[in-house]
Amino acid sequence: LRFTIDLKNGARISEYFYKPFDENIVYPISSAGGMLMDHVWEQIWPGEFLNRKYEYRIIKNTPEEASISVWTIGNEETTKGLKFERIITLKENDRFIHCRVLVSNPTNEGRIIGYWNQNNFWFGGKKEGMEWARPSTTGVDRMGIDENGNSWFSKRWYYVDDPISGWNGTYNKKLQKGLMFLMDYNDLWRIYDNAAAVTTEWMYDRVAIPSGKTWVTDIYIIPVYGIDGFEYGSLNFICNLSTNEIPGGVEIELQFTKSVNDIDDVKAKVRLYGLKEKMGN
Repeated sequence: LRFTIDLKNGARISEYFYKPFDENIVYPISSAGGMLMDHVWEQIWPGEFLNRKYEYRIIKNTPEEASISVWTIGNEETTKGLKFERIITLKENDRFIHCRVLVSNPTNEGRIIGYWNQNNFWFGGKKEGMEWARPSTTGVDRMGIDENGNSWFSKRWYYVDDPISGWNGTYNKKLQKGLMFLMDYNDLWRIYDNAAAVTTEWMYDRVAIPSGKTWVTDIYIIPVYGIDGFEYGSLNFICNLSTNEIPGGVEIELQFTKSVNDIDDVKAKVRLYGLKEKMGN
């Protein structure tokens, strides 16, 4: 895994190469491409941070671990004086990026903000075939872009205001490439994926940050190769359920891949529900 941070444009990840993908999946900065981009949802996009120059400090630079801190200070009404910082870490033999977001309030007044994280990328250099999976109270909600460039939706639109878990998955089923984003469910307000603009985003609950205090949350970006999509994501594992019609029945395939934590064993149990005989007209 190799990625580039563009300090002059919001300290966004401007290039992201994962060897099995065999491509840089971030689309051009001129089209607002990038990953781990800071916003607050009190501001209308693009907001004050998207193209701002950030400060930085290298925390660690060894063969075993690379870690960098990037930050800027808010200037607008709700963000004035707040320090927005991301600590981005990549460790040897890990394929995931860990990003810790810290919003600190060194001012003498309390602040209330709603943090918003945006990621703009695609697979195969095009939007066609992109799909999103989001956990909701009515199951995994899906949306995507067909081969003609038109958006389609399974239940909801771009917004999922009833997420039941802290993950947001983006993938291309045909290319079997995907990114799983994990975030703290306790902080999460809504998942927002914009098919028309090809973006993967989510917004957090508004939080009060008293003087001298810091709000902290964690994000993980996990590349996945060789599965058809996402049904579940956690720190323990990522999985998908793939079903295909075959002569005389249905083929069911459970697909698992490693996430953040090391686990020793996975046992899967499948229960099928169906009609024992065909119903009449």
